[in-house]
Amino acid sequence: MNKTIYEDEREGIRITCGQPVGEDFVSILRDTVWGTTGTLYRNPEFDVEELGHPAYLPVRFELDGRLVGTYMLIHKTVQLGATTVDAYHGTMLTSDPDCAGKHYGQLLLREVRRHFLVEATGPTLHYGYVETDNHRSLAATTKAGYRTLGTMGVVPFSRIFPKEQLPLHRLEEGEQAELAARIRSRYAGHLLLDVEQSLDPRRTWVYKEDGRIRASAFAVCRRVQLVHLPDRVGRFLIRHGHRIPLLGRVLDFGDSRQMWFGALFVEEGDEELLPPLLESILVREGVYGGLVYLDLNGPWTKILQEVGKLGSLNALAGIHTAEIVGGFKGVPPEDARVVEGQPIWISPLESF
Repeated sequence: MNKTIYEDEREGIRITCGQPVGEDFVSILRDTVWGTTGTLYRNPEFDVEELGHPAYLPVRFELDGRLVGTYMLIHKTVQLGATTVDAYHGTMLTSDPDCAGKHYGQLLLREVRRHFLVEATGPTLHYGYVETDNHRSLAATTKAGYRTLGTMGVVPFSRIFPKEQLPLHRLEEGEQAELAARIRSRYAGHLLLDVEQSLDPRRTWVYKEDGRIRASAFAVCRRVQLVHLPDRVGRFLIRHGHRIPLLGRVLDFGDSRQMWFGALFVEEGDEELLPPLLESILVREGVYGGLVYLDLNGPWTKILQEVGKLGSLNALAGIHTAEIVGGFKGVPPEDARVVEGQPIWISPLESF
């Protein structure tokens, strides 16, 4: 599917959705400085294959035929109360720096919202994450009719000298159905689940004992280039953090590799397996730290905090938060209210 959702021939503007991701799309993502306040960073290792998942709907903003902006919608079908809903998670919003001040990003978001939400013919949810301290963007989403559905937490985990605590293997094809069913059962009560769609054997590590999966986690290794940290201490760490004994081992403040964790799974009563599971993944991936993405107010944040042993990166940085904001169309009020107070599944497909 390649569909034009907005066109202004006089201005040379064209917004399309559904065209497969190409190198020009990936190039913009690699060059973008992410973050709005405080910490700014680049993620220079996006690739075409990674962005080819069938759930991804790439949106292109072209000016006179040249790509100058991107957006990505991640589609899934979810159940809210008695209503089956088309849910679209929005991410990867970029704009070419040469177009600064022209408000193309606002135009892009407005037209995506119009096409996929305002003009939707069935029950629809459009949602995304906005950093908690980005008050300007939060105010803009509220003005556009979105409301806060919950809060995502990003929990650091690290080891200065990681050791392989558990024998792990990549998820095998014959284990997928079993693990998906058990994750779905363990996350009963969470909303926006897409377990089967997002379960990726290439990026899921499993601990098995006596023929039964006891623990697993989604884990992808990403390269992060920190561009800015707030205040004088932050600027010092970016320039000299890699030289600080032990701390520089966990995080090179200029250019480092980190794990992005999600879809944590252990059986009830096996929560103590989480730290050795994550530490063993660090060893397998050859890195020293990572970030766990989950609902801040959900049970898994409490579980992680109770088992403790999260490492020096957690003690240094603490938990970063982003608000989960969303807008509904065609969802009965009583079903939309189901979201209030319920934990939300942070899909591995959203781990960018």
